[in-house]
Amino acid sequence: MRRHPERFVPVVSDEPHDVPRRDVLVAAQTMTLIGDDGKPTRTVYAGQWLHRDDPLVQLHPHAFTLRMPAE
Repeated sequence: MRRHPERFVPVVSDEPHDVPRRDVLVAAQTMTLIGDDGKPTRTVYAGQWLHRDDPLVQLHPHAFTLRMPAE
């Protein structure tokens, strides 16, 4: 984690301050947003969970899937 802290995101749980599980979508591929200066501004990794209202989900809805139900 110390070498690549940007690869770690908070874990979703049933805590009130976290994203409700019903609102989670899973990235089907790794995506990087590039800013106007040509530098990466955000990277989302394949398998990463995002809230369905996340701007990246809104921009590329086809690149996200529903998460698998809990076992």
